[in-house]
Amino acid sequence: MLSEKDKLLEVISEELDAFTSDSRNDYLEAAKKLGVTAKVDEAVVIIGNEPAPKYVASCTELLQKYKVVLLAASGRNLQKLVGVAEQIKHASNSQISQFNKVSTQPSLINPAYRAEQSMKNVQVFFGDDTASQSDTPSQSDSASAALREIRGHKVYDVPCLRIILAQNTDIPANGLSGWSLQKS
Repeated sequence: MLSEKDKLLEVISEELDAFTSDSRNDYLEAAKKLGVTAKVDEAVVIIGNEPAPKYVASCTELLQKYKVVLLAASGRNLQKLVGVAEQIKHASNSQISQFNKVSTQPSLINPAYRAEQSMKNVQVFFGDDTASQSDTPSQSDSASAALREIRGHKVYDVPCLRIILAQNTDIPANGLSGWSLQKS
């Protein structure tokens, strides 16, 4: 049986995998419409906890190599994503087109807090909320647990942003459906 922390890590991992998969699918569709060869493993960059200059350097290199890259982030990393994209465009010597796509992703982890603070929600999701309580629960504890079970787990909508940077590519007349073109 998984420990509380292992369950939390599993949920975080599954949510990141789903976000990465969605981002890769978006990249494949965009690369096809832009008429470039798709390099999913290399040209899709998920912005996380690394320092921004590291992302800027690697993404600038990828953009020169593949001509189209997708940068993606969710939740707290959105500000870093926008900053990285702007720095890449500023550092480039060529014309870069930017396409933006905003969405939300369902999450059991409250984006306003640290992941550990969503432990109760994960416990309710797995149906073992009462396992972490003491052997002699008080009446208010059991009433609170019963209410959580009735209401179920909470699902948060975490904001997500995907940015496609395309270098020296012909943009289709109708653009990319579902994406907004940002002129620079």
